[in-house]
Amino acid sequence: MIRAASIDIGTNTFRLLIADVPPAGELIPVRRERIITRLGEGFHSGGRLSPAACRRSLQALDTFSSIIKEHAARAVHAVATSAVREAINGPEFVRAVERRTGIGVKVLSGDEEGRLSCTGVLSSVTAPDRSCILDIGGGSTELILSRHRLPPLVLSIRLGAVHLCEELLRSDPPSQQEQSAMHARIKKALDAALAPDASSPFPAPYPASDMLIGTAGTITTLAAIDQSLNQYDPRSINNHVLSRHRISSIRCRLSAMKREERMRVTGIEHGREDLIIAGSAIVLQIMDRFGFDLMTVSDGGLLEGILIDACRRQ
Repeated sequence: MIRAASIDIGTNTFRLLIADVPPAGELIPVRRERIITRLGEGFHSGGRLSPAACRRSLQALDTFSSIIKEHAARAVHAVATSAVREAINGPEFVRAVERRTGIGVKVLSGDEEGRLSCTGVLSSVTAPDRSCILDIGGGSTELILSRHRLPPLVLSIRLGAVHLCEELLRSDPPSQQEQSAMHARIKKALDAALAPDASSPFPAPYPASDMLIGTAGTITTLAAIDQSLNQYDPRSINNHVLSRHRISSIRCRLSAMKREERMRVTGIEHGREDLIIAGSAIVLQIMDRFGFDLMTVSDGGLLEGILIDACRRQ
């Protein structure tokens, strides 16, 4: 059995998983950590990672590096997603990480991100042979069609909660005009990505699957709010089912609150109180587009997928 670590360098949140990886069977988690760094802060205005965001992010990786050494993980698998993938100075940030921490970082394509997320999700929840997986990040959204014994189909869309929030939701609370503009932006992005001439890998008509599974911060936060979790517990998140009506109710309630009020809502992690409005709007439009009334939530995703994939390749 090997003790290994996976790191997800996301647009909004950095996450760490240390687990014992047996030759066969399920991962045995040893330690989980998450730090909201907002690496993608201000990215849309210049296409660069800002110096302040890079400093916060390197400090977070210093912390992760210390935890990894403390737990004597023999292998470290770190990946970066949308913000680093798209930033002009993304390669410079990757080099800075390696110089400072000794951790090598692989920048994932949208397809790679979706494939690994699919692997992690399916290791965490009970799913039918055909399921649609929704992974909403700070800078991109991945739609993944999982098919029994076939490679998953991945559609990566440049549609993320951080970018929507920073560009369009500037009032506190967001104005109706701002929210209308946000909904229009989401619809436009989905229309373009799913158009018949857009070479979308998703077969029409929709839905092409039996179940919708959601993963990543927006969706796990909605599950935590729905259950009024004072302390985040993956066991309460995995396989929790959210109805479209309940998600809409949560979004309407939160969008009428000031940011300070949202920070006091049970289940919202500090740093997500602004993003949850944009993220939940993406969820609702995708549910409507694919005709789903229910969504099963997975705490597992990219972190687990990284380690499972690394184990398979050994």
